[in-house]
Amino acid sequence: MNTSNFKIELDKIDLSNTPDIPVYDDDVTSSSNNQQQQFSGFQRSFKPEKLNPTSTTSNSTTSILKNVNTHPNTHDDSESLTSENQALLEDGSDFPDGGLKAWSIVLGSFLGLIPVFGLLNSIGSIQTYISSNQLANVSGSLTGWIFSIYLCIATAGSIFSGTLFDRMGKKLPMSVGTVLFSLGLFMTAECQTVYQFILAFGVCVGLGTALNMSPLIVVVSHYFFKKRAIATGIATIGGSVGGIVFPIMLRSLYTTIGYKWAIRVLAFVCTACLVVSFVLIKERFPKDEEYKKLALSKQLTSYFTSSIDFRALKDKRFAFCVLAILFSEMSLTTALTYLPAYALAQGMTEGNSYLLVTLMNVVGIFGRFIPNLLADKYGRYNVMISTSVIATVLCLVVWLPLGKHLGALYAFAMCFSFFTSSIFSLTPVCLSQICKTNQFGARFSTMYFFVSFGNLVSVPIAGAIIGGKHVDEYNHFVVYCSIISLLGTVCWLSTRYYIVKWKFWAKV
Repeated sequence: MNTSNFKIELDKIDLSNTPDIPVYDDDVTSSSNNQQQQFSGFQRSFKPEKLNPTSTTSNSTTSILKNVNTHPNTHDDSESLTSENQALLEDGSDFPDGGLKAWSIVLGSFLGLIPVFGLLNSIGSIQTYISSNQLANVSGSLTGWIFSIYLCIATAGSIFSGTLFDRMGKKLPMSVGTVLFSLGLFMTAECQTVYQFILAFGVCVGLGTALNMSPLIVVVSHYFFKKRAIATGIATIGGSVGGIVFPIMLRSLYTTIGYKWAIRVLAFVCTACLVVSFVLIKERFPKDEEYKKLALSKQLTSYFTSSIDFRALKDKRFAFCVLAILFSEMSLTTALTYLPAYALAQGMTEGNSYLLVTLMNVVGIFGRFIPNLLADKYGRYNVMISTSVIATVLCLVVWLPLGKHLGALYAFAMCFSFFTSSIFSLTPVCLSQICKTNQFGARFSTMYFFVSFGNLVSVPIAGAIIGGKHVDEYNHFVVYCSIISLLGTVCWLSTRYYIVKWKFWAKV
């Protein structure tokens, strides 16, 4: 065929009727510097299709872009992730974000967290009594291990409930957790020695707390996406309510009906809250039916090997988020534990020291709600960083130089409580922003597995710094809390950097 004839034949071709070239994942994800391999892949995957007269070039472009955007290998762990583009991980339109059912879940979580977080905020009321009565002849450091073990198990043990809730739903972790929590409190009423308190309160109540903690928090994220921060904040207010009511109730009951019945009444109240919470709460995502079909030995092996997601630590966002929460909780836990003792060392009355705890729990309600409300509008990490910076400044500018003045100490306690309460309420929301909802339970548990060891060592380290309980040593303790808080702030900033890089005005 000569050139002129070829040109004529070419002009006769109707390009509008040519079929779209199908796009396959192998073609999209092939290495750009290996053209021969890519071409071979195309040859293997190409199949002639019927001519479609309505096909256009734009259809092919859309098809290509669709395949590129949805291919799992195109996702980068360091990809920017703000509140608006979290749909890269999941479709927010699938979440109710309101309605009677969703808000009843929040109510159930709220009621369950009254005993779970409320007791965490009230252990000083129990520690003070048993240190002066049943364990009056036991050293303070030994008595402190009862509550250090409780805090460690409560946080580390959540690895069990997180994965179990992801796979099996609420029934097993929450039912067993409720029984252990209630039984542990009833046994605590009968304890007389250190090892009895460790077994009853430290281990039994600690495990009950751990088994309930993850389901009560995770379930809120099943129903909320855009309003997740405010919904979680409302639920965690239950912890502040318990922190206000339980100390006042126990101090009153100790003098009227005695220690044993005071703890029993506390156990009855906690059991009632947990039972109602169990009835209201229901997971929304399907259970892992394949897991149920496995033999018991394989279930246990799979369960324990997947409870802690160490692979998630390869994601720098998650790794720095874990460090941020670890340091933030270490600072908060040590400050709350020794602030009443600090007040006594400064010459204030015992009544003043108890009032500090009450005021902190009251203000903590607003600290769990208002920052979460702002977080949905301005970004979860932005608000968390802001509150962390302010808390650090308060320690160095108010607590350290002015703590000897009662008015200044009250002001510090209330402000510090307001800005640090978001550590509990915004932590699950910040975590949910960098993982899929069906991964949240395991990652939440993994995070608190590491945080638990921080809680275990932070209080003894602070006690060693305080030493002889002189004012100067307490000032060193304040510096210790400030440094840990500063480290938490740096890690929050690092987490934000790995999400959006240097986009200072991004809502994240």
